[in-house]
Amino acid sequence: YDYYSGSFDNSTGEISLDRMYEAESNVDIKVKSFKVGKEFNSVNSVTVEVTAKADVDLRLKLDSRQSDDNLGAGDLKELSMKKGETQTVTLSFSGWQYSYWIYIKADNTMVSLQINP
Repeated sequence: YDYYSGSFDNSTGEISLDRMYEAESNVDIKVKSFKVGKEFNSVNSVTVEVTAKADVDLRLKLDSRQSDDNLGAGDLKELSMKKGETQTVTLSFSGWQYSYWIYIKADNTMVSLQINP
């Protein structure tokens, strides 16, 4: 994957994200903002910008998990994009009152973020 990893700290609103691996992908994903609750099973959201590097039909998928066997609700959006086009998309997910992770994937691009509510 064209792989990015980082974290979001809800108390400061700070998003940190680093590119871990570079690979060919038809899309770029930029994380723009979060809305995260501190209660168990709160409905949260992340807004991302998806930019197409080629004409592409893709699935933008978000998975939420606290561990390998403690999964939360995620989201899926289907996009049809032209080369150079950018779309802003908001994805929803459930969370916990302690740290957990979300994974956003489209084409061969993956973003992994630890959420600190």
